[in-house]
Amino acid sequence: MKRTISGFASLFFCLFTVLTLVSSCEVDHFYDAEVTVKNTAGEVVKDATVTLTVDVDGPDSLPDSKTTDSEGKVDFSFDNVAIVKVSAQKVNASGEGMLVLKEDKKVLLTVTVYDKN
Repeated sequence: MKRTISGFASLFFCLFTVLTLVSSCEVDHFYDAEVTVKNTAGEVVKDATVTLTVDVDGPDSLPDSKTTDSEGKVDFSFDNVAIVKVSAQKVNASGEGMLVLKEDKKVLLTVTVYDKN
């Protein structure tokens, strides 16, 4: 009787393990960000250039440099989690911020640009 129970238990365990390994699937994660650029009066700044920089082994600029839309916003999408320096520039104004990406969440960041004068 003990052999039968242990045999069924072993068979069940093996079957469970095989089914778990075969049926497990890869989950796709997203890392999105929305950057809004505003001036010191709190008004949105359209047509500002937003550049992302990471500092791993010296500053490297990411290929994504985008221009804000009419609402002062720009969207970015990444493959992995990261901490990114955000620079926003308009003719005579600039500002910076830090963006910390989170898994499966759209991170919102507002960067205030200050006049260079």
